[in-house]
Amino acid sequence: MNAARNGPSPQTATRMQPTCQVTRCAEFPGYRSKKMPKMKTKKSATRRVKITGTGKVMAFKSGKRHQNTGKSGDTIRGKGKGFVLAKSEWARMKLALPKGK
Repeated sequence: MNAARNGPSPQTATRMQPTCQVTRCAEFPGYRSKKMPKMKTKKSATRRVKITGTGKVMAFKSGKRHQNTGKSGDTIRGKGKGFVLAKSEWARMKLALPKGK
């Protein structure tokens, strides 16, 4: 009970991970530099969405990978084309792709 009131014990405090990356600096042996976490791209968004040069967000239609034998040629060709997502989706997609790829 007392440990809960007084916060974490000294043993658990040393095991807690820092919020940012801490690396050793080669130039100054005793110096430790702090780096912010890297901006990471959501790989699932990279495979589904593309940001055009003008900043629009494009996606591609589903249903062209397999089982196309019963479909007409127009349908299959139409599935190959991309389409511009709604503007309400753009901000969310651009957050998932910080480098704009």
